Amino acid sequence: AAQGHTRCDPDAAQVVCDAVPAPPGVERCDGRDDDCDGVIDNLPGLGDACTAGVGACQRVGERRCGANGIALICSAVPGPAGVETCNGVDDDCDGRTDEGQAPPQGGEPCLAGVGACRRQGTLACLDGAIRCDATPGLPTLERCNGDDDDCDGVVDELPGTGLPCVAGQGACARVGLTACDPATARVECAAVAAPPTPERCNGVDDDCDGVIDPAPVCQRFASCRAARDAGFVTDGVYRLQPGPGLAVYEVWCDQQRDGGGWTLVASTADRPLVDARSGWYADLTTLAPAGNGAAVWDGLRALDARFDVRFACRDQQAPHGDPFVVDLSMYDTPWYTEWTTGSDADSCFSEGNGAGADPPPARRNNRSGAYLPAGQPWATSGYLEGEDFCSASEDFTVDFNDRGLDGNGSDGTDWGEADGVAKCGRAGVRSGQWFIFAREAGRLLRQGQFAVSDGPSWDGHRSLSCAAACDATLGDADWACSTSANVPNRRAFLDGWGDANTFCGPASEGAPERFAAPSEGALYDCGAPGCSYSAYVDDHGCDRINHCWRRVAALAFAPPAVGSTGTVGRLAGDSWRVCAAGQNTAWIAADRAGTYDPSDTCEALGYGEVDAWGGHCGQVCGQCAGGVRYDGVGGDADRLTGTVHWRCRR
Repeated sequence: AAQGHTRCDPDAAQVVCDAVPAPPGVERCDGRDDDCDGVIDNLPGLGDACTAGVGACQRVGERRCGANGIALICSAVPGPAGVETCNGVDDDCDGRTDEGQAPPQGGEPCLAGVGACRRQGTLACLDGAIRCDATPGLPTLERCNGDDDDCDGVVDELPGTGLPCVAGQGACARVGLTACDPATARVECAAVAAPPTPERCNGVDDDCDGVIDPAPVCQRFASCRAARDAGFVTDGVYRLQPGPGLAVYEVWCDQQRDGGGWTLVASTADRPLVDARSGWYADLTTLAPAGNGAAVWDGLRALDARFDVRFACRDQQAPHGDPFVVDLSMYDTPWYTEWTTGSDADSCFSEGNGAGADPPPARRNNRSGAYLPAGQPWATSGYLEGEDFCSASEDFTVDFNDRGLDGNGSDGTDWGEADGVAKCGRAGVRSGQWFIFAREAGRLLRQGQFAVSDGPSWDGHRSLSCAAACDATLGDADWACSTSANVPNRRAFLDGWGDANTFCGPASEGAPERFAAPSEGALYDCGAPGCSYSAYVDDHGCDRINHCWRRVAALAFAPPAVGSTGTVGRLAGDSWRVCAAGQNTAWIAADRAGTYDPSDTCEALGYGEVDAWGGHCGQVCGQCAGGVRYDGVGGDADRLTGTVHWRCRR
């Protein structure tokens, strides 16, 4: 800019300034427009941001005029330098980062990468942090080998994994997801099937073999012995129906030990059993009882009069596994029926300090194999004492060759409880399991209201009736003998090596079962050709078999018809006639004189005993005997003459 004056310019025809501007200079930082461009101090970079220092010392400022008015300087002042650390920063402001930094662990070994890509190195300061200095490997294709081959952090994520699946079948089936199994290098179901259980008749494949309710689980057997005789020799739960029309129960059968055929009739845990009658309970289906029952199931009671019985137990050292600590078999005894008589006070078992004890049965220690024959006394005192008194008590114990109560409690074969002390091979067992098994001693079958068995075998001739032979071998009970296994016809074959023509009377007479041996005299003529009352049970394996029928339910009694006659007596020719008959008594008269024993007649008619003689019968007997009346009273009944009258009573 230059100073002048205005003047008139004729050429421009206007007033103009006559001053001439000076030439522009170089712009300087002096508050003036040195280059005459209309902008003051427009030096390049003036006011721009700038930094001073390096690393952690660096500070931010702006460009300002320098001392010469031309050069620009930064207004920032660098910060103080610090100590270098591994953080990706130049802490000491020397232009280098993390120099000389070692990890705190001092070069400890380390792994870099994941899965199959993992490599080993040492810890170092890398990229401002303590890191592993190893270089991971390269990923590969994922395989079913239990490793992360593609190094993505997921193991064995092959196609087909993670899908719903089922392991096992039947009751063992469990739902899960598919996954790789490194053991097989295949994609398989990762679910674990449940363990199988014994097969039961429930529409479920309990043992998980692919077959639902196979034989024999839905078959019904009278007992475990019947199942064993039918060829089923596997231990397990069977369905038992001890007779037609009776309830069906599931019960554990031991078909292997000591010949098999053992029905579990008592089972308990943590407390010994008692000799008392019980209904069925759930612990009878398992050898791992929960302790829900402590008495003896009466379900086999109708099958036989005598049973083999087994006593077994486990103590706390082996609560749920074989073998039993004690396992004793006792053969052909009445004990099972004694235990199932009623309550603990009603059921008596070899009580009274040995007084009146049962004869020693044949017995076996199934653990050692030791066997003692029938009649072999117990080593201590000669008898077994099962309980002190026939009463509700804590006593119910046996031993193989010791007296049981008050015997040697540490001989290894004690079972049960004595004087409040639990025993299983030793006295003082605090926790255990106790079992009783039963097996029919005979071969009884259930036929309606009877239990039927083949007759027992005899060596030589014995003067016993068929019914008496059944009593002697199978127990004192209400027996009848029959030539048929299907009908109690009260007949019996002779001991005649299969003589098919000699049997005891026509069925219509209701012949009794009392007989005489051939050596006792001539055979009695019972009114039919080839008929005799001399009979034995055994026919030496020929084609004729006598059957013992034991009544197990009351039979409907039909009194004999008035006027009916018969010829049952000790001497040939004696006959009798029914004068009057009712449910409880009947009056009978003999038509001829002679020695007479009326007990046969009373029994043949279904009555139990002779109640009164002669004049006690009154007018009834006189009418019955055709007007002939004996008025004497008693006397020697076997030698009365004339018409004889008597009364039978049930």
